[in-house]
Amino acid sequence: MRGVAAMELLATDMKRRGQYLARSLSFAQCTYRVLFVPLSESFSSLHTRCGAMWRDLRVLFEDAIEVSGADPKRLWAMFWGSFQRLIKNRLHHLLFNYAFELSISMILQSS
Repeated sequence: MRGVAAMELLATDMKRRGQYLARSLSFAQCTYRVLFVPLSESFSSLHTRCGAMWRDLRVLFEDAIEVSGADPKRLWAMFWGSFQRLIKNRLHHLLFNYAFELSISMILQSS
């Protein structure tokens, strides 16, 4: 994610946390740079386990749809939407932790 999209994501997260109350946010004097976040072994392992869990859930979900006779199109949309939210939240967690650690180290360097 780059540029204004990343800054909008930050503003949205700040609003959600109650840390941002203004009606508009100006990025007039903002600067940014693209950082590549290293994946820790624990994050990579958790990501792999999440993928395996969703693979198993998919099989169970197929059986549940067959038995229930419910509208499969709607249920699959909900299933994959949940999967995307899980992955997005895991990645946001990784990115915000990295940004926090980077911020602290920069503050300590400037002191």
